[in-house]
Amino acid sequence: MRITAFTGWKVHKKQAIFLFLVLTLLLLVDRAVFIHRFFSNYIEGDQAIFWYAADEAMHGRFHEPCFFGQSYNSNLEPYLAVPLILAGMAYRYALPVVTQCLALAPFFIFSILFFRKKNYAGAFALLALPLLFPIEYILISSLPRG
Repeated sequence: MRITAFTGWKVHKKQAIFLFLVLTLLLLVDRAVFIHRFFSNYIEGDQAIFWYAADEAMHGRFHEPCFFGQSYNSNLEPYLAVPLILAGMAYRYALPVVTQCLALAPFFIFSILFFRKKNYAGAFALLALPLLFPIEYILISSLPRG
């Protein structure tokens, strides 16, 4: 008797959709709790500069495509956070939310591609992977760095 991983695994599409949505919700709640608990308490100088860059972009003042006064590190996150800030979200939440969206986008994109090809095990594994990463990964992928 040979056993290979997921070869005989039968999943109905409704079950797969349900599990996909549960994993997605679990991942989003995990990141939201982390952003709320961490970024409401700890702020560093780079974050304040990104807040300022977002505020300047919100008022239509674009100084340069890079970090203020430097020739590296783009202002991508502040530019993408402007709609959230205009919608009323606080700066300390808007920028980490944008950064988390950028960090999790490859996992969601490839998970959706696997799901559409009916490779449910691959889709679920990709969604579960960020939940298994250590807290340091969540920290580094939540801090806007350009």
